Amino acid sequence: MPGVTWNWHDIFSSRARLYITHNTPKNDVSNTGVSAYFDLVYMATANSSAKIFYSFGDENATTLVQDLIGDKNFQGAGLELRLGLNETWAIIPSYRFERHNLFDLHAVALALNHTF
Repeated sequence: MPGVTWNWHDIFSSRARLYITHNTPKNDVSNTGVSAYFDLVYMATANSSAKIFYSFGDENATTLVQDLIGDKNFQGAGLELRLGLNETWAIIPSYRFERHNLFDLHAVALALNHTF
């Protein structure tokens, strides 16, 4: 997804993205939603970093799943660590919290990444 990246220091950078969605279900009302994403990244080494991020916007659910997800706004925030094992491997634990109209979401992930 295209966005704006600002490298405002040798070890700090920020990104911003704006998402615009448009749904047109058959035989139903179309809807348009806007959401945004911002993050702040600290690069400890070339393969190790810490990132905090925040997002907000419209849930923009179609009518088929509207009662399950909702049609209001959401907010999300999280933390992602990239722990470099060497120059090519990294372990990436992350946590994200999202607040929706009908529920709250806590997501935890653990990834193993290899860079060629």
